[in-house]
Amino acid sequence: MQEINPEFIGHVKMTLRFREGLIKANLTSAHGEPFVEILDEAGDDEQHLKLLSAVTLVPRDKLAGVIECSLSKVLEKEGISFEKKAQPGQKPIVL
Repeated sequence: MQEINPEFIGHVKMTLRFREGLIKANLTSAHGEPFVEILDEAGDDEQHLKLLSAVTLVPRDKLAGVIECSLSKVLEKEGISFEKKAQPGQKPIVL
């Protein structure tokens, strides 16, 4: 993100739901620190990781590519596999 728009303003949000609870994180600017909340909410059997982002002066396809690439690298490093599920009406993004 820093290379595309080093002074970005926007919002990058993440939620991770699992049986034991919920973790939320968000970042709102290039110079801000991520804010992370760990909530003790009992989850159901559905586990998911969701990322939502809106950033100034960054085209949608580039933003999606940066987010997916970053997520993939972190999960791979931790030995976690994942499968992306397209949302209805969403076009697949090719990296």
